Amino acid sequence: GACWEAKGNVVLQCTDSIASGIATTGLGSGIQDRSNENNPLRSYTVVEAIYCAGDAFMGTMEQNWTGSTYYQYGYHNAVATIDWAKENLVGQLSSLVIAGYSAGSLGTMAWSGTLLQTFSYEKATVLLDSYAGIFPPGTQGQTLQSWGACKTGLWSSKVQAECDEGTMHIQDPFKEAMAKFPDVAFG
Repeated sequence: GACWEAKGNVVLQCTDSIASGIATTGLGSGIQDRSNENNPLRSYTVVEAIYCAGDAFMGTMEQNWTGSTYYQYGYHNAVATIDWAKENLVGQLSSLVIAGYSAGSLGTMAWSGTLLQTFSYEKATVLLDSYAGIFPPGTQGQTLQSWGACKTGLWSSKVQAECDEGTMHIQDPFKEAMAKFPDVAFG
């Protein structure tokens, strides 16, 4: 889940511990079900950042909500995971699949362009699962700013300017990735 404050309302739908972060990885189900012979991804190597900051892997901030401190440093978690993958997945990959479900789909939208540019692959696919992408009007840009996403350097200059202005939508970098990588399957 995600955690944010918008227009005075605090939404605390994020995991609150590393144990709950691990429990929500999906390991053993869906595309990570290695026992399902019909799963085309069952033999893939999985590199997964544990999601526990409620910031869709874009956070660089501490938040103080309802008398508690929330550490939203998911951006740094993602960078550490990518660094590990670059060290350990040497050479060209036959297939790269970037996937996220629920709030993880937000992170997939944010990071897909960077990941597609970072790794060498024969073919790639980007999958978003179980995320409607509906925010109340005027809240996406504000939420991204409050997470510290505008301080990450993830975006093109156009999207960065929108982030700084508070008008960015998470779909913006995803649309750019789709345009920049026309040979990648997005779904």
